[in-house]
Amino acid sequence: MKLTEAEISILIRGFNCLDDKYEIDTGENLSIWEDPQIMEYESHDEECNIDAPDEFDTITYKTRDLLRYFPLIEKIKSDNISASSRHIRQVIISISEWDIEKSQLFKYHYIDNLLRVNFIANPLLIGLVAVKNGIYDDNYGVTPISFYTAAEIEYIGTERISPEEEIELLKQILYTIAVEKGISIEVGRFFSFDNIIDYEYDSDGEEENVTLTPNDLLSYNKSMDYYVKALGIKDPAIKYLHFYKVIEYFSPIASKKVAYEQLNLRLDTLRVKNRDHKYLESIFEISRNYDNSLRDRELTSTVLVECIDVTELFDLLPSGLQYKISKKLKIQDIDRITSFSKSERDVVAREIGTILYSTRNSIVHAKSNYTPTGNECAEGDLYELNIFMDRLCQCLILWNNRQPSEYKTK
Repeated sequence: MKLTEAEISILIRGFNCLDDKYEIDTGENLSIWEDPQIMEYESHDEECNIDAPDEFDTITYKTRDLLRYFPLIEKIKSDNISASSRHIRQVIISISEWDIEKSQLFKYHYIDNLLRVNFIANPLLIGLVAVKNGIYDDNYGVTPISFYTAAEIEYIGTERISPEEEIELLKQILYTIAVEKGISIEVGRFFSFDNIIDYEYDSDGEEENVTLTPNDLLSYNKSMDYYVKALGIKDPAIKYLHFYKVIEYFSPIASKKVAYEQLNLRLDTLRVKNRDHKYLESIFEISRNYDNSLRDRELTSTVLVECIDVTELFDLLPSGLQYKISKKLKIQDIDRITSFSKSERDVVAREIGTILYSTRNSIVHAKSNYTPTGNECAEGDLYELNIFMDRLCQCLILWNNRQPSEYKTK
């Protein structure tokens, strides 16, 4: 499809803006596009070069993309994580070079009735903000455009959501990809000398494009950030602590849910039972049980009992822990554990909770100040325990997603 005169004008004005406002030399581009014969042979598939300062190579864009960006570049707004203008916002993504290739990130797309989200290399709006603010230095390998990967949020119509809701939606998408690919992928920020990371890109791959819709996403909550952060941590002890944060995040609401349901059941009997001292004492008992459930030692067990059938994940525990639990609880046949009664499964869950809590304490507290209880996971088994924790955290996030609004955390 050949370019129209109006499109040629947009390109010429855009290149002039790059030259005047961002001091990016575009002389060659202007000489080409100002040629009156250009409409005879150029199309939306043609490529144009941008020579930004301190870039190692010339950045190439399709003409169709420059036609989207150039009307926006005269007035770009920015914060520490993104650049935006009118209907497009580019948000910086933090992901390692290896994980970009592993995840095939650029194959993922999201669309709903308001907007679409694509993942892109060489984000122009972000690059122009970096150029304008001098956020680049080739001595450190920090280039203004090719340094970054971005999620591009583009609105389809005139209706908008807030910037905070945009980031929340993006985190839902990133969590979905992180779970599917087993990688850490987070919202990033503009370069600072405190955190130098060099990104390169490889958008080639054999996988089909993956289009996500609202039905594919779980409701956003802060535990997703802990989970994704854990995926990117190499040290097994630190990774474990980040997974454990997910358990701590859900424990208060799990305890409340139990207390509220018990209280509702008790109140349901008011019409058919006298309000005597035994009845009132039972209300106090619920309150005391709730207070006990909020103690650090009980938090993990409460979550494992109330939010998940943890026996389904039992075979993911390190073999040493499986043996320890089965011996202590006198379980003859581990393979039968998933068919246990509810009360038997609760006993197993509480034992696993004790192990997870003790393991957390052994990592957090200085070894000289910590007295082992015998319930800790062996240091050499932490890698395998983290596989269990990974699946456990996914189950808890799913549990939260299906809760009614009064119990759902954000």
